[in-house]
Amino acid sequence: VEGGETLTVRFDVTNTGERAGTDIPQVYLTARDGAPKVRLLGWSRLHLKPGETRRATVVADRRLLADFDAAARGWRIDGGLYEVAV
Repeated sequence: VEGGETLTVRFDVTNTGERAGTDIPQVYLTARDGAPKVRLLGWSRLHLKPGETRRATVVADRRLLADFDAAARGWRIDGGLYEVAV
């Protein structure tokens, strides 16, 4: 997981089955500063052969991590701890 202007999450996905298939791995925000919060941040689509492992990369749209600040007329991402789940 890399932070900065947004979150970038990279992880490996393996097809453990005997047939080729497609997987849609997803990344969720599960908490912000210790407060539970569930929000889908993004997903990837991977086509995998049997036994194949590929790296998925999901980049969150910064608006999904932010709150709209009406006074500033823009999106604001507060500092703090953000927890995610794959």
